[in-house]
Amino acid sequence: MGNSQTSSADPRLSSATRAFSHHELELLQHLFNSLASQSRTSTNDAHFVSPSIFKGHFGIPGCLGDRMFDLITQKRHDQKLTFEDLVIAKGTYEKGTKDEIQEFVFQLLDVNDDGRVTRSDVQAVLAAIFDDAFPSKDGESGLSSDKYIIDDILNAIQFSENGGESDDEGSMSFGDFKNLCLHIPSIRKYLRGLLAPSDPGSICLLYSTSPSFSLIFHLTDSQVFEGGGMLATHDSVVSWGGGGVLVVMSGLVVAARGSHGVVWLDWYGESGDGWMRVVVQWSVGEGFQVPRLLYPESYGSNILLKVEYAWLLGGLLTQPELEEWKLLYHSSFHGQSFNTFLGNVSNDEGPTLLIIKDKEGYLYGGYASQPWEKHSDFYGDMKCFLFQLHPKVYMYRPTGANTNLQWCAVNYCSESIPNGIGLGGRVNHFGLFVSASFDTGQTFECTTFGSPCLSKSNRICPEVIECWSVFPKEVQQQSNTALKGTVLQRFEEDRNMLNLVGLANSSQ
Repeated sequence: MGNSQTSSADPRLSSATRAFSHHELELLQHLFNSLASQSRTSTNDAHFVSPSIFKGHFGIPGCLGDRMFDLITQKRHDQKLTFEDLVIAKGTYEKGTKDEIQEFVFQLLDVNDDGRVTRSDVQAVLAAIFDDAFPSKDGESGLSSDKYIIDDILNAIQFSENGGESDDEGSMSFGDFKNLCLHIPSIRKYLRGLLAPSDPGSICLLYSTSPSFSLIFHLTDSQVFEGGGMLATHDSVVSWGGGGVLVVMSGLVVAARGSHGVVWLDWYGESGDGWMRVVVQWSVGEGFQVPRLLYPESYGSNILLKVEYAWLLGGLLTQPELEEWKLLYHSSFHGQSFNTFLGNVSNDEGPTLLIIKDKEGYLYGGYASQPWEKHSDFYGDMKCFLFQLHPKVYMYRPTGANTNLQWCAVNYCSESIPNGIGLGGRVNHFGLFVSASFDTGQTFECTTFGSPCLSKSNRICPEVIECWSVFPKEVQQQSNTALKGTVLQRFEEDRNMLNLVGLANSSQ
């Protein structure tokens, strides 16, 4: 298998080939052949993939696409990607050790290809990411519309290596990069998922009940169906559910969007073999999923949690927690009241995000994995974390130094049990704390999360407080409902639909 025009003597090819199963190599060969055929022109019938076809298929934006192609083709600069190139790159990028994968991703940041990752390199990469993930409705580039968030991310990154020049802006070491991956994991996940299928937000895994049958598709312009339901065409019946989105072309599933799901597809083979059942499973590619933010439209620009922030924070959460985030409390609209806050959040028992903008203009908060309920001591689990969003973006996970994770004291009359909500630190020296008056609080350096003071000073005066449900009960119920029913039950439902549209006889 492979391209006979390219030497296979490279030991990296042998190593990469061993990392894949025979079936996986067949899928890679099919993918390469498809892209190579699209790369052919009237004057060129060589068996390779061109830069434009490669970047278009994988949807890798701007300078990142150019850099990825350059790395995969081993910097030959011949504008030709061979099958061997693809196997070696995929073998490293997807099957390599953690250090090999991180080293590959780190090299992606050097978009100027000068052997150094500078602030300008990272700025260009972040602009490409934001342009891709959050395209501006007015056509402006991400560098313009999202510049303040990009600047806040850059403020958090260390560039510890210095070239010795007086005007040197410094460069990022591999250690600096690993620190970035630890504290802003969404960026690592995005870069890690660039060789997933081209739809930003979906990655399809397909298999058939017939071991000799397989489907290989890549996303093209087609219809998009949201929610649950069923589609019947001349050659297929597709059923879907669980809040996902399917893209269907000519009656065949070619992509699926949503955190996860299963689709049962009846397909009539071209060879006349009759109807066969194909099971399509999907899960979201790392780094791409952005939760839907649910809040009254009238709140508009007063919302602190921008969708870009939601994506950044979501890097520390599980896929079920990235479906929908529902605004439970906003101090500007519900009143700056502790009792109102507790009343609103008590209606939803899942984890929450607390976000505060103080009068100094700092933006920060915490993720509470447990409900905000009355306790006389710390509680919670190691899923809790603190974060800063402005003037820098940084997440602080539990260090394991102690279990002083979450605090919620109500109507106590002791200075040793201060009324209010908080995360981390110790009593009267919290990592983050908002008093029951909801107009004062504190933030100190704390060992619980390894976090610094999150504001300009230890004493804070909240200007706006928001609380979001990260896993609303409605989403939990939908997820549970989607798991009900067996394959045979779903098959029977599909067969009933075939009867309704007059196609059942074709499948028997």
